[in-house]
Amino acid sequence: DVGEISITKQDIRLGINGSDRETIDLSDYLVVDKKNHTDTFTWSSSNEEYVKVSQDGIVSTNKNGTAIVSVTTRSGLTATTTVTTYTKIKEIFKETGDVDVMYGGETKYITISASPANQTDRLVWTNSNPEVAEIEVGADGLKGKIIPLSKGETTITVTVESAIGTVDENK
Repeated sequence: DVGEISITKQDIRLGINGSDRETIDLSDYLVVDKKNHTDTFTWSSSNEEYVKVSQDGIVSTNKNGTAIVSVTTRSGLTATTTVTTYTKIKEIFKETGDVDVMYGGETKYITISASPANQTDRLVWTNSNPEVAEIEVGADGLKGKIIPLSKGETTITVTVESAIGTVDENK
């Protein structure tokens, strides 16, 4: 028997893009307080519509949603983690052309498109020189308002967390 168990990886995000579905082996993150334990483990998902788990601890995605993955010992100890699945962005591209913003001039926008359109992935906007321009990103993450602050140059980069492709926008 074992005294305690835990899963060290928490709040897991796994992507789906058509037939491309991410998996994770949670047995790699299972911590047992005894090395020579004789207990057995049973893995389960609170919602197999979204997330399935094999008896070896391999988690796979079905469709967008959240489930609690649990591992329970024969002696009744349980450890859990949350797994959220989302639609991965396959590619992103810039809809607007190069944007030149003049200090003291008007505010401009950069618009990004993502494929597939129903993606629920996260876009991350970064600015190489925040003293030159400020970025205000819209709620959907696809439109950035560029506000000039001083003379100079900056590179605004939009990347997709855990997906293929980046779009760089130079000013």
